[in-house]
Amino acid sequence: MVETPVNLTLDELSSMPSTTITSELICVDGESLGVHDWTGVRLRLLLEEGGVVNGAIKVAFFADDGYSTDLTMEDALREDVLIAYLKDGSAMDEGTKLVVPGKWGYKWISGITEVRLVDYDFMGFWEGRGYSDDATIPG
Repeated sequence: MVETPVNLTLDELSSMPSTTITSELICVDGESLGVHDWTGVRLRLLLEEGGVVNGAIKVAFFADDGYSTDLTMEDALREDVLIAYLKDGSAMDEGTKLVVPGKWGYKWISGITEVRLVDYDFMGFWEGRGYSDDATIPG
């Protein structure tokens, strides 16, 4: 559901305008995986580059290991949501990570291979198994 599909290598992604944010990654069991500096491209910029078609309601993310998750369009367009390629200034083994401050870790998908806009209520791996689709960490 984009006007122009965008295919990017990790090198092409890292050559785009970048942003660094500091955010804590928290597992749904409450365990903190630490506060880190995440550098990457705002998801909003990538969506604007592709041109979002009217009617898109969610963004579905897929990883190289078969994992999936989703965000509403509202969350996907937040200024602090990134597709990161650096953690604390260093490349990550998994290549990329979706950084979604304030959301449980199951939304922070790693090793992203595809981002797809959809016009239906897509549910990712854990969301389809009863986890909160909103995933907002209480606060």
